[in-house]
Amino acid sequence: MKYKNFYKKLVEYSRDVLAGILILWGIISLLTPFTPGSWLFFVGLFIIFGRKRTQNKLARIIGKKWFNKLKIKKILGKIPTKIDNKP
Repeated sequence: MKYKNFYKKLVEYSRDVLAGILILWGIISLLTPFTPGSWLFFVGLFIIFGRKRTQNKLARIIGKKWFNKLKIKKILGKIPTKIDNKP
């Protein structure tokens, strides 16, 4: 019984660590030239917050005008929904 709880916490912790690594990797890829991987930033945010909260947070951070102009909602729509486990 207590092993199930341990594995559940281990999976949650490793998932959050993976999301943090993806966010950092995406930011570093965005800052370095010729590195195609800046989209990993969105995947990391998506894992941590979920689809709707990520869209709301990015719209607040960069503004509604730029959010629509850069078509970030379309980019986030291409990420598989299997990643989105949180409500």
